[in-house]
Amino acid sequence: MATQEVTDTIGYLIVQLCKLYRNATAEKLAPLGLHPGQEMMLCEISQSGGGLTQGELAEMLAVQPATVSKMLSRMDAAGLISGCRDVNDGRITRLHLTEAGVRAHDEIEVVWGDLERQTLANFTIEERVLLRRLLMQVIANLGG
Repeated sequence: MATQEVTDTIGYLIVQLCKLYRNATAEKLAPLGLHPGQEMMLCEISQSGGGLTQGELAEMLAVQPATVSKMLSRMDAAGLISGCRDVNDGRITRLHLTEAGVRAHDEIEVVWGDLERQTLANFTIEERVLLRRLLMQVIANLGG
């Protein structure tokens, strides 16, 4: 049985796609003073209505708590987020967007819309629906 070259695999294409998407994201986020990954944190905090803990955020994004802590420290220093103690358990800090964080989130939505349009340019509606379904299946297959 002949083996498939790594460069001919779907996995290789996915890795290439991830690199290109991350680079495009970084380029579009840089003028906002954000780095890749920070936008996802701001979006999750916003979507939750605020009040997430660092642990909840790490779990939602499937990253290590130390990674979240470091990124949140930078975002706190930039004035994008604030933390307040949980009213029922003072050991827990709940995360919220500041006014600057809300503005950044609004700008992130524009950036992601631009990236979505660029990514799916020349795709029909049917192709977009199919691609989404297939990508969701790949994610499920990998345990996501």
